[in-house]
Amino acid sequence: MKDGLWIMAGVFLLHSAYYDLRCGMISVKSCLLAAGAGAVVRVIRAGGIFVHETSVPEMAVWMECVWGLLPGLFVMGLAAGSGEQIGKGDAWVMLALGVLVGAGRCMSLFMTALIFSLPFAAIWRFLNGRRSEWEQTRECSFPFVPNLFFAYVLFCCVP
Repeated sequence: MKDGLWIMAGVFLLHSAYYDLRCGMISVKSCLLAAGAGAVVRVIRAGGIFVHETSVPEMAVWMECVWGLLPGLFVMGLAAGSGEQIGKGDAWVMLALGVLVGAGRCMSLFMTALIFSLPFAAIWRFLNGRRSEWEQTRECSFPFVPNLFFAYVLFCCVP
C-alpha cells in the first residue's frame, strides 16, 4: 500500500491541508499538478496507457484513472448541490486523490475523514463560539482537507 503514488498522495494531502488551514482555500493548480503527476507515474509504471497491468486486473491504466475521478466528481456534485456548503476545493482535492490512489482507496479515505470530521467540527464550533462578536460576523468555514490527511496517516499506520 505504501508505493510511490501513495507517498505522492501523502505529500499532496499535507500541502493541501496546510493551505486549507492557513488560507482557507485550496490551490486548483496544485490539484491539477498532483493529478497529472499521478497519471504520468501510473502510465510509466505500467509501461503504456493501454496496458492492463494495474491494481485492478483487466483494467487499462487510463480506465483506472477515470474510475479514480468518480469520488471527486461525487463531491463536486455535493458542492454544487449544497450551495458551496462543501467547498469545491475539497472536490478538487478528491479528484486529484482519486487519480493518485484509485477510487477504492479514495472513498475509504473520504469516509474515514467524514468520521474524523465530527469531533473536529464540534471543537471548531466551540472555539469559534468563544470569539468576539466582530470575529463571529465573518464567515467561518470548517477545513475538511486536514481530516483527509489524518485519515491518510491512519491508513499508513494500520497494516
